[in-house]
Amino acid sequence: MTKCIVFLLSWIICCFCVHASDSLRISLMTCSVGEQLYATFGHSALRVNNLKTGKDQVYNFGMFNPNTPCFQFRFIQGEAQYQLGIQSFDDFLQIYQDENRLVMEQVLDLTQKEKEIIIRRLAFLYLPENRYYFYKFGTDNCTTALRDLIFDAISFDTSCLESRGNTFRQLINECLEEKPWLQFGVNLLLGSKSDKRINGYESMFLPEQLRMGLNKIERNGYKLVVEEKMLNTIEQDGSIKYQNIFSPFLLLSMLFLLTLFFYKSEYLKSVVFAFVGILGIIVLIITLFTEHRELMNNFNLLWFNPLYIVSSILIKQKDLRKQKFLAYCNLVLTLIAIIFWIIGIQSYQWTFIPLILLLSVYNMQIIKRKTNVII
Repeated sequence: MTKCIVFLLSWIICCFCVHASDSLRISLMTCSVGEQLYATFGHSALRVNNLKTGKDQVYNFGMFNPNTPCFQFRFIQGEAQYQLGIQSFDDFLQIYQDENRLVMEQVLDLTQKEKEIIIRRLAFLYLPENRYYFYKFGTDNCTTALRDLIFDAISFDTSCLESRGNTFRQLINECLEEKPWLQFGVNLLLGSKSDKRINGYESMFLPEQLRMGLNKIERNGYKLVVEEKMLNTIEQDGSIKYQNIFSPFLLLSMLFLLTLFFYKSEYLKSVVFAFVGILGIIVLIITLFTEHRELMNNFNLLWFNPLYIVSSILIKQKDLRKQKFLAYCNLVLTLIAIIFWIIGIQSYQWTFIPLILLLSVYNMQIIKRKTNVII
């Protein structure tokens, strides 16, 4: 009975909105990046402003409960539940103003029929049984939901959406240039599927890509975006970005040089192997159990693998024969990974190089050793 009432109310609202669609102004809002991890790539939302009644609402596909148990692990697995929510425009804008994040608005030139299609679809998606979905970073997120909603409602020449031939990984790296440690970690998790060339439509999984894509669309000689403007102002952050100064490449290079000075330190070697091995286990678990296709088939596990945790244990046990066997295995696996990079099966990040050199030097040291060394 309750579902019937909810459906009836939604249908009435939908009919009212459709009838008044000629007074509606629909626009895409693109929000800049934030400090929180979930805000790293920005955000998209749809504004529906009824100029006749003054009702100004924002449809937001990025609502979630951060207090959900194991939310971050669920997010990585692809099982984090997001939902469509409705906010007043003033409340929405105030949230992003408080977070010092810029909000851009693109007013769309839509026919009455196109507005009706969008409004009906929004009413359908806002039904309790439809508003929830599992967040998939590259294929099903707050931006792709709006991309599909808009593109399903309009007709245009898709040739204007031809991309630069970028890959998923390249677009992600462009967004993470100011966050090198996050970029390093993300590239470690991304698998070979993220290196497939994507078209203009697929590239619009990112808010900024969708914003730029809409600006390219023309229909009958008219731009789809009739007006683009900033809705707020933000304060420029002049603080020192320490993560840029102490970048992964710099620190890993320093660690590599440190190993040359303390070449025979079995303790340092054991710590490095244990660290890589533990992280390798985490990457392996994520790769095996994730629903994000971009994290699948991760060949970084060839050189950054859980075998190093075993090597760390063997160093403590002073078992040289088994240490050599694993050292040979790790060097061969690293060589295979490099071959995969060269022939383009999976891309790599240049900040990996100091760590690869470090591990290779340690493995070569083990292979050349003739007697056990006391720690």
